[in-house]
Amino acid sequence: MALHDSLRELVQTRGAGVVDESEELRGALDDFLAEDEASLGELNLLVDAVRLGALRRVRDVLAHGADPEAAIRQAGAGLARDRGTDDPTRSCWALATLCYALDAIDEQLLDLFAVGGTPSAPASAPEPPSGPTAPGTADPHPTRMMSVDPADGAASVGPSVPAPPPVVAPSGSAPVEPAPPPAPLAQPPAQPPAPPAAPPTAYTPPAPPVAPAPPERRGRVGLVVLAVVVVLLAVAATGWWLLRDDGDDATADDDRTSEAASSGTTTEPTDDPTTEPTDDPTTEPTDDPTDEVVAVGEEEIVAPFVIDGESHLFAVDADNDQVRQLTDDGGNELLPSVSPDRSTIAYQRGPRPFELWTVSASGGLTRAPLADEPACAHSGRPAWSTDASRVAIVCSGDDDVPDGIYLAEGDLSAPELVLSGTGFAGAPTWIDDARFVYGVISPDGVRRLWLYDTASTAGSVIELSGLEGADLTHPDWSEDQQQLVFLVHPDPESEFGELWVTGPDLTDPQPLGGAYGHPAWAPTGDRLVVTTLVDGVEKLAVVRTADPLSPQVLETPDLPEDAEVGVPAWGTR
Repeated sequence: MALHDSLRELVQTRGAGVVDESEELRGALDDFLAEDEASLGELNLLVDAVRLGALRRVRDVLAHGADPEAAIRQAGAGLARDRGTDDPTRSCWALATLCYALDAIDEQLLDLFAVGGTPSAPASAPEPPSGPTAPGTADPHPTRMMSVDPADGAASVGPSVPAPPPVVAPSGSAPVEPAPPPAPLAQPPAQPPAPPAAPPTAYTPPAPPVAPAPPERRGRVGLVVLAVVVVLLAVAATGWWLLRDDGDDATADDDRTSEAASSGTTTEPTDDPTTEPTDDPTTEPTDDPTDEVVAVGEEEIVAPFVIDGESHLFAVDADNDQVRQLTDDGGNELLPSVSPDRSTIAYQRGPRPFELWTVSASGGLTRAPLADEPACAHSGRPAWSTDASRVAIVCSGDDDVPDGIYLAEGDLSAPELVLSGTGFAGAPTWIDDARFVYGVISPDGVRRLWLYDTASTAGSVIELSGLEGADLTHPDWSEDQQQLVFLVHPDPESEFGELWVTGPDLTDPQPLGGAYGHPAWAPTGDRLVVTTLVDGVEKLAVVRTADPLSPQVLETPDLPEDAEVGVPAWGTR
């Protein structure tokens, strides 16, 4: 018997109340299901759908007459964010399965959300994308559309027909709002048929492309400079404290005390340029020892793990599987990004609404100034430019629907809208100091990669030879290897895909193969961190570009066996 049929039988036997509490559901699943009927990962996902309130949200909106598909996509997107992943596919499957068990949806809609290995019937193939727009006929920017963001779960229940193109706002000017979209339709109109186009799936992976020896890395030079600056500042600070203790600088000390008293706050000096003294009451002290050791080494992968229902950040050594916890503030910490000098980690902090926080070696936990901007009250995963001067980030207001991509300063302050639209998917990644790659869900539902140039303030779709019409996600740039890695999804309903790479010209993609999720380059560019399923639980693995089909699964013996990993970061994001 299929899993969804077993769940419906469970509800019919024990009543709908069996899905009201996560503890009761878990016990019922363990008692009712056969041992091989569901994997541990599937059980955890079904229970989390109840524990995190996603099923309740779906049932509430369905009771008010909402469209079932849109309701499941919206709640599934939020569940994916709550669980620390950037692809809602599995979360939507869990909600659809539970709704089917409750007789709230039919089997035809359940098939729409089927995930590889769990469908009740083969899911229909997505409609192929439309052909490229002829030059000069339309603005090549993402348009407002009905879509779901696989990175942070944003779903728009608005019109599915293309609306006015997104507006690019030149630096220093106010963003231009697009014309309002037409009234929402009850159901999205059918896309016109087009010739099928799919990525090549049968091939023998060639040897990975060998990049020429890169010039001396600016990141290593920056680390040396930073170390010298830290040492000099430490010496200067020591001398200042010695003079202060001897009473030689009493006047200056009195002035500082008076100034702090007049503002009603006391602040500590900091060496970290990304963490400024602030009187924000959400800034936390640095008494927690984990706040003092968060600078990460080049061999350490930063990743969230869900343990006992909460997600926290850990550093996992790729060479020896050792784990150390970086954050534990009692909430959920997700979607980390690592600064170019590896001294600062930005991450989302929940529960809802998720705010952007940073944790640094010298400044402890700090709420990022980006969160003070209403447009970025709910922000995605930030991406630092290669020179650390700017940050690109998908922002939304008080909901999960992306409003556009913003550029902020390197300290995550002063965000400015540069691309407007609701179809953005995932986190951007910079390929040099002036350009970044980002994902867009097209009106036909296919995910594509786009390139934005800050000099020309223009975005354009990336045409990859041989991958026209393919479903592409999760771009990540290696400054060391001068290569962009991304996933090609032969099955758009699966969050796992094949690894491909291309050079800085973004024209000649090469396959590495495999079936992985969430790839991210190592700082040295010779390895990638990915996620892979092990006995139904998503785990971290390291893939060497010289042998991409032999992943090394990280054991993480210090974490519980059922600890499920979220989206990792290794090199700069």
